[in-house]
Amino acid sequence: MIIQAELRRKQSEYEGDPCAVDKVIELPSLRFRQFSRALLADYDFIAENKNAVRHDEAARHCLLILDADGTDGFLVDPQGYNYARYSAFVPNARSLLTPDMGVDRSYLSPAEPWRDESRDEMLRMTLRVDGKPDYTLVLPADEEYLDAVKAYTRNPSSGILLPPIL
Repeated sequence: MIIQAELRRKQSEYEGDPCAVDKVIELPSLRFRQFSRALLADYDFIAENKNAVRHDEAARHCLLILDADGTDGFLVDPQGYNYARYSAFVPNARSLLTPDMGVDRSYLSPAEPWRDESRDEMLRMTLRVDGKPDYTLVLPADEEYLDAVKAYTRNPSSGILLPPIL
């Protein structure tokens, strides 16, 4: 048996919070994997559901994000933001669902053209443009597109200062 877990060195006690699941969202497997590799990126499924998360003193209220083809998930407390501000990996999360819990499967089919599930990696960049506020971009990481971004950001006349893109 293999279990994914975050082990902590010399942990003297467990400091977990009671968590209440306010909404369950199922993502296609590739999108779930992309999310799990970049938890701090902004996501439409968090932005569109962050107001479904209630607030009270009895428990920390969260979204439960599930892999459509797997058993694992993430508890996410966005606290009004569009990213997983607080998150916890939950192995075998699907087994915790009760019959009365509805599952939002609307993100399984790409309704918008920018929801391209064939792209499983994203690039998050912060642009600093000649003394103006910082801008954050989330770009699809296919090779042709990244090559064009690299060429543009390396052009001194673009006015954009970026560290080299790996």
